[in-house]
Amino acid sequence: MASPYSVGVMSLLLSAARVEYPDVKIPSRLIYKAIEEGATKMKGYDYVDQGSGYINVMKAWKVLKKYIKSNQVSKFETYTVSSFAPNMPSNIGQSLYIRNGSFITKNQVYNFTVKRNNTINKYKFFRTYRLKSDSDWLLPLKRKTYIRNNQAIRLGVKIDKSKLTKPGLYNGMIHAYRADRSKFPEFDMMATVVIPYEFNEANKYTQSWDNIQLKPGELRRYFIQVPAGATSMKIKMSSDPKAYTYSWYFLHEPDGRQKDVAILNSDNDDKDVVRYYSDLTPGVYELDVLGLFRANGLSTCNLSVEFSGVNMIDDNVLSNDHNSIKFVNEFNEMKRFSVSGKIIGYQKDYTIKLDGKDYYKIPFVLKKDEAAKTFKVSISKEDFNKTTDFPMMIYDSTGKSVAIDGLSYDSKSISIRNSFGSDSAKFSLVLRPAFANAPENMTIFVKETTSLKNKEPFRVLHNNSPRVTFYPSVTEELNCYYKPLTNVPKDAKPYGKIYFKNSSNDKAELEIPVFFKF
Repeated sequence: MASPYSVGVMSLLLSAARVEYPDVKIPSRLIYKAIEEGATKMKGYDYVDQGSGYINVMKAWKVLKKYIKSNQVSKFETYTVSSFAPNMPSNIGQSLYIRNGSFITKNQVYNFTVKRNNTINKYKFFRTYRLKSDSDWLLPLKRKTYIRNNQAIRLGVKIDKSKLTKPGLYNGMIHAYRADRSKFPEFDMMATVVIPYEFNEANKYTQSWDNIQLKPGELRRYFIQVPAGATSMKIKMSSDPKAYTYSWYFLHEPDGRQKDVAILNSDNDDKDVVRYYSDLTPGVYELDVLGLFRANGLSTCNLSVEFSGVNMIDDNVLSNDHNSIKFVNEFNEMKRFSVSGKIIGYQKDYTIKLDGKDYYKIPFVLKKDEAAKTFKVSISKEDFNKTTDFPMMIYDSTGKSVAIDGLSYDSKSISIRNSFGSDSAKFSLVLRPAFANAPENMTIFVKETTSLKNKEPFRVLHNNSPRVTFYPSVTEELNCYYKPLTNVPKDAKPYGKIYFKNSSNDKAELEIPVFFKF
């Protein structure tokens, strides 16, 4: 609702200006600037959280009247600002953004490029600016500069690494004001540097944060650097038996996309939530812990992150001719596990071609012995950009929707659990992309994952023992002995997991997915 509200505020300010200043034509970007300058800043939040703050209509109106009375309408210009952003295409973004600032050396210098978009003839020759930073770690090399005509300039800024002492997100702004009596705010240069938590041999590739206290709506960010050789990440969020908690965590991949969400609610007697992630992308993950808005008060929780370096170096498809898998420990530490396995269900892949159609239907059946089905829908970024919306619905045999979701990025999952009590139930997955223009050609990839109610255990042995010790850089072979599933659908791939449990407390530290060829 932020955009409709902002548009309404701009319309309100424009209508008020037309009544009080009927002969003045006001640029829309000047109204936008008045809203920015009149916004109320919220304590404890950075620019990446709140932008300029929350809108203050009356203050924005006072700022706009000030601009009109001082004839800023005839002097107003806009600018294009860019800087170094290694996570962006061509390493360039609208602001200075460094996702992993660990490599920054003492007093490192970076540049912003600034260009005037609409030079006004009267002031075309040059315009002079004063520069001021709001952060002690972000320092402009010059306090004053100028831009001649429509020529782009490069403005150097220094990052003082000695001020970036703790892991976290550092977000600052350099403001450029016109160097005259008006001190008109011309443009801003934002910089964001992330200093991640590091995982290494010294901390045994694990870190924990205890007694995290969150007010309703309060957010804490933890940036996690994936160590070299890591194959799996374990995240655990737990509650204190004597304290209340209603909190979430959101995990974002190094490119910023949300990967997972977990909820911990002590009212439901939740003690902890533990998730494993084995398809790690190199880089810095962002783990956000949020006190739910509907919480009854302060939420208290504990958080831990642990990496494993036990890496599968073999084919993960088991068959009669190949029932063993080789592993190696990439970390410089010894690890002991008890190992076991379970056949969880089966997967099936679809490739769908939409040739001028605006929807596609996949009929499926949920059988009595099946616990749930999940459909992961993926499209290319190019095809995603063709759409305005991409709803996904699951309908039962009567046409009633039982699950609704939609793509917010180029992939998303939708699920249905078996709570129907019959031997089988018929459903349909309907994909209905809303194209920006007429229906276009599109390729959709769907992975159907079925989990069984009764997971089938199988033995995993190392030298005829269910225990294994991994020494650094030493390859070990595990043998798997399983009973084939019956009634596996055609073209489906049975899948399961090998569980590596801590030998001392029997808690799972690692889960490795495997497939079967019966």
